[in-house]
Amino acid sequence: MKLAPCLAAETTLQDLVFFFDTYSNHNGEHSHPHPYVSAVVFNGSQQYDHDRDGTHSEIAGCHAQFRNLETDTHASIIYADRKLSVQLDVDGSFEWQECFEVDEIDLPAGYYFGASAATGELADNHDIISIKVFELEGAAAPGGEGDEQANAWATVPPSAKKVAASRIHIPDLKRSSTSNWILTTVVVILVLAVLAVVGYFAYDSYQQKSRKRLF
Repeated sequence: MKLAPCLAAETTLQDLVFFFDTYSNHNGEHSHPHPYVSAVVFNGSQQYDHDRDGTHSEIAGCHAQFRNLETDTHASIIYADRKLSVQLDVDGSFEWQECFEVDEIDLPAGYYFGASAATGELADNHDIISIKVFELEGAAAPGGEGDEQANAWATVPPSAKKVAASRIHIPDLKRSSTSNWILTTVVVILVLAVLAVVGYFAYDSYQQKSRKRLF
């Protein structure tokens, strides 16, 4: 199975993706701590920047401490009247806390639900217990009622008026082979020095014990 760059999901599709990200891959400080819950509307052209945890393309997000808890995490995601709102309950209090709310989100009908996950060397175990879907009463499709408007809305591409400010991706600086060699040499020298000191004191202690036995 080939893993895609977006936490094992494809970004070339047209979809709305919610991220429950437990680890910061960014080499430096974010403007937010992790774990982090965010949403991205993909229109088939933008790419998920894994090295920056998707902060170049998110529409909104919030910090939520849902990792290593004894209680289940609940998320309420509501899309109505072109408004997307996310609320969370991470402490088992049965009270919703607002994560974010964004207007002017266009999502077509006829899409499917899916889930994926990926991890690096830091392994986590997160289980999706259930996904419940409800139809909101009184919520009309944008453009009005009727078959013609509904059919037209089904072909509208996903879009969001509000997105993160466009930024140029600046890759993390990589150490040159020379600097890596120097660092390795320094570490080896330090290890040898520690072993030499430990060996000296061990030998000196052995010599002292030998002299006491002779006398």
